[in-house]
Amino acid sequence: MSVTALEHSLICFIATELKNEVWETPKELGALLYQLFALVPGTEHQQVVDFITNHVEFIYLHANREWPHLINRYGSTLNIRRSKQPITEFKDEYRFLSNFWPAELYMNVSGQEMLFETVEHYYQAMKATNWDDFHKVQTAPSPGAAKRGGRRIAVRGDWDIIKRDVMYNAVLSKFKNNADLKQNLLDTGKRLLIEGNHWKDDYWGFRLDEGYGQNHLGRILMQIRTLMQQM
Repeated sequence: MSVTALEHSLICFIATELKNEVWETPKELGALLYQLFALVPGTEHQQVVDFITNHVEFIYLHANREWPHLINRYGSTLNIRRSKQPITEFKDEYRFLSNFWPAELYMNVSGQEMLFETVEHYYQAMKATNWDDFHKVQTAPSPGAAKRGGRRIAVRGDWDIIKRDVMYNAVLSKFKNNADLKQNLLDTGKRLLIEGNHWKDDYWGFRLDEGYGQNHLGRILMQIRTLMQQM
């Protein structure tokens, strides 16, 4: 298959996926990517590389598990600039993107302004059906303890309906009210933010071992980044 034909196949494949709204992991796209990387020598055929990087969110979230490994292995060879490479885990210099990062939040809860040490504290506390459970989670000694506490309490019946709004509001407050964190987020430019993990969270993040995930936290972060870039 020539590079031109490969690019055409990839475009058609993505268009079909988007049209049909098929959000499962297609092995066909993984196979196409393998062929692409095998066919592109050095930094030639930059238009194909640009096409891939411009569609990297769809590709990353829908290709098989080898895509991040291919990017890591061949990114520099293909001259994919750092500014276009996805951030695939919230660790090291990007740990500030994690909900566990210390960032005081003042959130309105039932008409009261309350302090939370991290996004995780607020998110987990908002699951509660009573004030006793709420305050136990709110005052947990660490975000990990807050997460464990949120798993032990009775969860409100509308949680699945409101949880994305709860997360959005918490993450927005984190970056809106902490100037350093806001700048750190803006410094990620237009890079794809993916909460890659090994703890099997395929709703908020992306399961790196299995190669799939909805990445709702990453999407919220990118929404907020876009909002702040326009302010």
